[in-house]
Amino acid sequence: MKSGAETEEDILKKKISRRAALSTAGKIATGVIVAGVVAGVGGYYAGSAAAPAKTVTKTATVTKTQAAKTVTSTVTKTVGTAPAATVTSTVTKTVTSVATQTAVKWPRYIPPEEIDPYKVPIEPGDPALPGPVLQPAGEPEYTLPNQYKKEPPWVIALSYCGGGIAWDEMWIRAFEKRVKSWGDLVDKVIIKKALFSQDTQIEQLEELWNMRDEIDALVIVPISGTALEPYYKKFYEYGIPVINALDPYYGKYVTVNRSIDDRIFGAMMALWLVKKLKGKGNVVVLRGPYIPCGNLRWDYGAKPVLEQYPDIKILEVVNAAFSYDKGKKLMEDLLSAYGEKIDGVLSQAGSTTMGCVEAFLEMGFPLVPMTGELYNGLLGYWLEYHDKTNFDTCLYSERMETAIDAAMAVRCLLEGIQIKRNVLYPPVWVPTEEKIIKELYHPDLPKFAPVDWLWIGLTKEEVKELYGG
Repeated sequence: MKSGAETEEDILKKKISRRAALSTAGKIATGVIVAGVVAGVGGYYAGSAAAPAKTVTKTATVTKTQAAKTVTSTVTKTVGTAPAATVTSTVTKTVTSVATQTAVKWPRYIPPEEIDPYKVPIEPGDPALPGPVLQPAGEPEYTLPNQYKKEPPWVIALSYCGGGIAWDEMWIRAFEKRVKSWGDLVDKVIIKKALFSQDTQIEQLEELWNMRDEIDALVIVPISGTALEPYYKKFYEYGIPVINALDPYYGKYVTVNRSIDDRIFGAMMALWLVKKLKGKGNVVVLRGPYIPCGNLRWDYGAKPVLEQYPDIKILEVVNAAFSYDKGKKLMEDLLSAYGEKIDGVLSQAGSTTMGCVEAFLEMGFPLVPMTGELYNGLLGYWLEYHDKTNFDTCLYSERMETAIDAAMAVRCLLEGIQIKRNVLYPPVWVPTEEKIIKELYHPDLPKFAPVDWLWIGLTKEEVKELYGG
């Protein structure tokens, strides 16, 4: 980072201090979430800071100790220049030679009693994870100073794969609010919602391409990075900064990546359910849609974990599409087919889980453990039923804060600030502890409201405006 500019650590401290206004339990829960942010912080910028012209040298040393043979290399290179400034990076690495390196084994069997469902079992993007390589090209590690600097006011565009469901609408609102909070720095925010249609997102990106001379930065939340790559490439090569957010893009035509490793999300949900069932029982799965995030959560996340436990029997897998209505109807069908044979429910969305709870209650079946997310209604169900029945849930989140991360990456780039290019996050969570849940639950808010509003800068009034109530 340039001398005089705020460092990532400085900005993170500000971010944490802004959250100090939360309620006591909100602070506790946010502490858990901030811990996740610290583990994967990709660089933020709050306000302008002019750096004096000078030479900046960055040195990093990485050492892995082992008995096997090691290879040591030192590389010095100029990674970019700015007016009266040269940025030089020197990296010294001591790593295990390829022939002797020991790979992480994943997935692997963990005795149910030893599972910690609130510990990330493997780092996001680890090569041992099944499925595609999620990290885009990593060179250079940082953007160059002033590479995309533009004089305000700016026009910022967002192409969002979904929309129309509770979680998406809050993400979009948080992004829009943060960008508009910059006042006169922003001329216009253009938002396109594809409503989970690949064809629609392609059409909308074509519309944005026709406006390319008006757009200063583009944020893409892709339905399929592969299908959209021609547009990543066109905008990127035209010189418009392209920020990939939330869902994965596997290619190289991206300026900054701030996305989630949904394989970890799925794996942690599966581990939680295995622990609750003590490694034995019949499970129904309400997976997400057949798009990359849904596939990553189930095919490469939860499913490989459950396969390590032969006494966990999967009765059926259905596509609930992250939907409350569809999830409730499918759960009714599953209960009609299997009834009390169902010992646990692996639902991959909090809205779907709420539909499952209601299906059990309305059809008169005893509640069972169900995976979930941070939704207001699910907190209410937990408070009402966890002491009276076998019901329990986990409260993970796909990290709503990527909306803020994406917005701040835009501002960094347009103000010429050097930031890390690629950050791949794990999920975040709130423990199901009664004191915390009571503080986070708001009975005057709709059940569909994600609880993440508490730490992404939205007010209760804005949440009511989004969801009614």
